[in-house]
Amino acid sequence: MSKARQLAQKPTQPTGRKNLIINGAMNVAQRSDEVTGITSGSGTTAYRTVDRIRFEPGSLGTWTVSQETDAPAGFSNSFKVLCTVADASPSANDYLLLAHTKLEAQNLGHLEFGTSGAKDLTLSFWVKSNKTGNASVNLLNAGTTRTTHPQYTINAADTWEYKTITVSGDTAQSLSGGLEVLFWGNSGSTFTGGSHRTTFGTRVNADRNVSNLGVGGAINDYWQITGLQLEAGSVATEFEHRSFGEELALCQRYFRTSKASAAYNYILPAMSVESSNTGHVAYDYRGMRTSPTVTSSGGIQGENAGGTLTFTGAALVGSNFMRVSFSLGTASTGGTVTHIRDSGSGNAKFEFNSEL
Repeated sequence: MSKARQLAQKPTQPTGRKNLIINGAMNVAQRSDEVTGITSGSGTTAYRTVDRIRFEPGSLGTWTVSQETDAPAGFSNSFKVLCTVADASPSANDYLLLAHTKLEAQNLGHLEFGTSGAKDLTLSFWVKSNKTGNASVNLLNAGTTRTTHPQYTINAADTWEYKTITVSGDTAQSLSGGLEVLFWGNSGSTFTGGSHRTTFGTRVNADRNVSNLGVGGAINDYWQITGLQLEAGSVATEFEHRSFGEELALCQRYFRTSKASAAYNYILPAMSVESSNTGHVAYDYRGMRTSPTVTSSGGIQGENAGGTLTFTGAALVGSNFMRVSFSLGTASTGGTVTHIRDSGSGNAKFEFNSEL
């Protein structure tokens, strides 16, 4: 066969980036490697440890979530939810969800949803739990109420098992709002009693958690996942490993943090004082999905030749900068340089958030 003809042939194996999931190996955890005491409504965000993984205990139990080094062969990390206060009899509207959210629509055009050429999707992952039995997954067209409700089975307790699920492409509706992957751990009766479906259709609550695994019915119930991959086609292929640097950059489109690793560490570039109480720090966030919100926590202070300065808040300004506000008093004047550092606690940080 001539070289020209070889090049003209359509590839039969996936080429380029095939895994639509970001951080599917659970390697990046910018916020924390463990958070305890999580209940419905605790904190302001469901993103807590591993990047791009959202945990939602809707009035069902109390939980610890963590990035773990316990993982199947070929992986270094996993994401774990552990029940510390059980709910043996969930109310009708209670639920426990773990989601990878959200896959942006601009990255999904090749799936051709909403056309006659809509491609099937295959989800694959490694899972481990003390619970055995059938469990539910939803793939949700985030711009609509259209979803699928397939199931998988955990056969052996406390054992890493590999699972694959294939659903049909949706010829009726595009993915203009993005796509979410939702794993159900437990729920009340509102979300059970229906039927499974591997085709997209109008969401019915009773279909969402037909196979209720029941995680959280007892203290020390747990559920872990890694190797999460979503790809076009009806066959699960080998997990696409990316370098840590590449995965981190993909995660930082949605969230970044600048934090101290020890007491009195500098946590941002030096600030140029604008007046007696404000100044600018050049912190470039142009690679993020949209202009982020900025929050701060821990002990933060300013430091310059005039002494120690009290931090009072931070906000974004312009296209490339964040404005950092200090109460400088007589310790500084306009035009001076101030360093922004941890005040001695070792836990000072700024967070920049543009999550979907």
